[in-house]
Amino acid sequence: MPSMTSTAFFLLLLAPLAAMSAPVIPRTAAPAPAPLLVTSTAKGVQNYVCDYSKGKWLLTGANADLIDDATGANVGTHYFENAVPHWKLSADNSFVAVRAIFPIPSPDKDAPSADGTPASAKNIPWLVTRKVACSQSGLLSTANYVARSDTVGGVAPPASTCTPGKHGSTVSIDYFAKYYFGK
Repeated sequence: MPSMTSTAFFLLLLAPLAAMSAPVIPRTAAPAPAPLLVTSTAKGVQNYVCDYSKGKWLLTGANADLIDDATGANVGTHYFENAVPHWKLSADNSFVAVRAIFPIPSPDKDAPSADGTPASAKNIPWLVTRKVACSQSGLLSTANYVARSDTVGGVAPPASTCTPGKHGSTVSIDYFAKYYFGK
């Protein structure tokens, strides 16, 4: 699984976005204008529902524990509320809600599986998001961006499995990710 330092990740992805008034996909990196507030590992599930009328599984949310990398302690949760991704820290009850602005296919270099599916198709994308709401106080109230990297799993089942008999069925897929909260 590829990994990078939080500084390198923010230099590559977030810095160009911080100076822009409208989201634009960055093509080059720029110096980081703001500090990284916190990083966390998430372990949980991505939730999907079969919508046969659309012929695919649709993301309905996530439910994950946020784990402190240094101590292994559970420090918060990642969840969806009204179809909007949220992260909440247990220590101060601060939260941030976001919208995606820049997905990046998982760059996993693992060999394809036995069925020939590339590893990147089995891992949810890396992602840069921008704050749309937050708590009044606490650490995450100052976060403007959340980035996701080092993803493992979490991908919806193949569209071919969303059949008339499964319409409305839900499934939860295990996933792992690193989250970076930036100012």
